[in-house]
This record gives sequence, C-alpha cells and structure tokens, in this order.
Amino acid sequence: MDVIRPTFTVTDLAQLPDDGKRYEILGGDLAVGPSRNRKHQRVVQATYRWLFALEQIHYGQAYVAPFDVVFDTHNVAEPDLLFVQALCAAVLVGAPRSKRSLSIT
Repeated sequence: MDVIRPTFTVTDLAQLPDDGKRYEILGGDLAVGPSRNRKHQRVVQATYRWLFALEQIHYGQAYVAPFDVVFDTHNVAEPDLLFVQALCAAVLVGAPRSKRSLSIT
C-alpha cells in the first residue's frame, strides 16, 4: 500500500497558527521547529548589526525574522536574516502574500 503525503503550499502556510513555532515549506513538505535559543539570537543580532551597517551605506537591504520568503508555491522559508544587495533589489516583487512575507523571483 502506498502512503499518500500531502503537498503543502503557501496558502496552507497562511492558515497555520502564529504560535511562536517556525513553519517553513520545503519542496512541498511542512517543516516545524521550535523558536531559537538565546545564544542563537545573540549571533543573529551581531550579524544583523553588520548587515545594517551595509544597509546604511546603501549596499542593500537587511531584514530580520520573523518573515517568510516565498520562492514559489511549494517553497517558503523563514530565515533568521536576509540581505538583498541593492543591485538585486528587483527580486523583491509584488505585495506580500501575508503581513510578514517577502516574495522572491
């Protein structure tokens, strides 16, 4: 007997609760993880300060979680940090799919 696994989409992700867990869709599979620990957050903060300095000299745009990055219908990630170089800013397109989403093409 074959096991049928559901394929998750960005629409399914929008219906999940905002409960502090990290939800991502990777290749149509739902990945759920706990929120990050204190040491991890300190590393993210230090890295963001460096990226923010690059933003101040107009090298690009820095974003810090929580937000979703929508690559396509079956691939939605929630990175801790995202930096988009100014030369590549065109990858940020359209209106967000939810109040915390960026769309990448």
